[in-house]
Amino acid sequence: MTKSRDPKVLFGIEVRKKLIEVGMTQKQLADEVGATEEYIWHITHGRRRGTKYIPNIIRVLKMEYEMQEVI
Repeated sequence: MTKSRDPKVLFGIEVRKKLIEVGMTQKQLADEVGATEEYIWHITHGRRRGTKYIPNIIRVLKMEYEMQEVI
């Protein structure tokens, strides 16, 4: 699988777009979902899958995303 089609990379891109759209920082998202800002950075850059946090990220950012699309 090429990196650009990797579900965790695609999810990270969508999270970054949504953060900009709602005017939220990675730190604010981290606080809301119980993660560190560094870990959120890894998720948004496709370096970590963040399975534990995906449902809360989707909820907090009101994303229309299915967890199966990410894992």
